[in-house]
Amino acid sequence: MCRACTEPAHSQLTIISGVKAINAHLGFQGDARQAMAFYQQVLGGGATVIPDGSTEPVFHSDLHGPNFRLMAADVEAPRLALHILCDDRAEMERLFAELS
Repeated sequence: MCRACTEPAHSQLTIISGVKAINAHLGFQGDARQAMAFYQQVLGGGATVIPDGSTEPVFHSDLHGPNFRLMAADVEAPRLALHILCDDRAEMERLFAELS
């Protein structure tokens, strides 16, 4: 896991025209609760975990701050999904076509 990026291209904020936000959804195999606690410790923000305070697998968790949203759950196979929120349908279709 990257703790600090020293690459010049990565340290600059780039605004993508037409994109409102990019949110990440992570899939863990039984340790989503611990992972989200770690991310909250490092990133700050408010957290929601469902079910809360349980030893059951996490159905949904959400960590959010003023400039990010990270979601996670316990699933059968690890995964990463990016949710890209766009200003309009044309931009959404363009990004989908280019990223597919």
